[in-house]
Amino acid sequence: MSVRVLIVMPCKNMKKPSAFVLILSFLLLVLLSACNNSVDDMLDDYNGQFGKKYMILTEGRDTEEVPASPGDIDFEEGKMLRDEYYMWEDSTLILAGPPKNVSLYRWTVYDPEEEYKIVDVQTVNGSLTTADFVIYRPQSTLEVEHTYKLNLTIKSTGGVEYSDTCAIVVYKHYIFE
Repeated sequence: MSVRVLIVMPCKNMKKPSAFVLILSFLLLVLLSACNNSVDDMLDDYNGQFGKKYMILTEGRDTEEVPASPGDIDFEEGKMLRDEYYMWEDSTLILAGPPKNVSLYRWTVYDPEEEYKIVDVQTVNGSLTTADFVIYRPQSTLEVEHTYKLNLTIKSTGGVEYSDTCAIVVYKHYIFE
């Protein structure tokens, strides 16, 4: 009785397609295992890192966390705004109120030199009742070399009103060469 043994040897042409299929399978496996979250989960994870607290730059160039909203343990009514903000004659001022637990925002600009008369300013978004206060000085009615008072009044979802006031100093943009 004779035994025959069949030995199959891969030919040179078989190595390239096998390696390609093996690498493609590995990459597909890695890709599928990395994407076990839905698109909504990934967006929520990404967006979750925003909106918790504001960071402001203090005079010493250190960052300081400001309580984000009424109801937070460290929230203080008088610390929603800094004492003063400076803006050049050709710049934009962007301020934001607390982002959550607020049902009403009201931004009001006053002129202290005219017995605190309300100044009608044109905001970029066209509203003084949103969380953001954005003005582009050349399109607003704010005068250069003048100081204004800005008041932010918010109403929490619990019905409590909070208010804070700051100074806005508009100055000429001098360029020294």
